[in-house]
Amino acid sequence: MAENRIIKYEDDKKVIRWWYNRHEDEKYIEVYESAKNFINNLILHCPDENFKMVRYYGFYSNLSLIHISE
Repeated sequence: MAENRIIKYEDDKKVIRWWYNRHEDEKYIEVYESAKNFINNLILHCPDENFKMVRYYGFYSNLSLIHISE
């Protein structure tokens, strides 16, 4: 999640207001949720330690890594 999607953090209430565009109809949605719930949901997207992620594969892979034998 990009930091610019966080609209406001209310320290006295411990509430975070953030937004997203719903993919089905591209509707702008604002979400109000507790800071604890927000952080719990955000941590779910962090990969485990030493987890290797593949960014590009197949057609989009780096062609310099492919060795074509003749």
